[in-house]
Parts: sequence; structure tokens; C-alpha cells
Amino acid sequence: MSPSSNQQNPKKKTYERNETRQEKRAREAAEARIKKKHKKLMSDFAKAKRKGDTEGILKIRDRIRQMKNR
Repeated sequence: MSPSSNQQNPKKKTYERNETRQEKRAREAAEARIKKKHKKLMSDFAKAKRKGDTEGILKIRDRIRQMKNR
């Protein structure tokens, strides 16, 4: 075997199956829940900012950061 033939080995591709309807619905529902939570937190953040509630602002900001890190 020549050294050039060793370099030509194709990488093995993993088999990816298509998503079933049930999995698609579950994924979309989970994404919608997360989006709804984020929207609610943003509105709560705006309310706390208007009221001048610094503790509330910090708590909500921490929750938003936690959601982004997931």
C-alpha cells in the first residue's frame, strides 16, 4: 500500500433517520413553550423596569440568562 492510498479513506457517515410526526410535534411544542416563557419573562422585565424594582429586574435577568445557556 502506498502512503497516498491511506489518505484517501473516506470518513464514515453516520446514518440519520428522518424525524417522525410525533417527534416533530414534540420538538415544535417544546420550542413553542420555551418561546412563550421567554416572551413572558421579557414582559415581566419591562414591568419591573417601569416600576423601578431592582430586585425583580435582577431575578428576571438571571432567569433569562439561564434560559439562554440551556
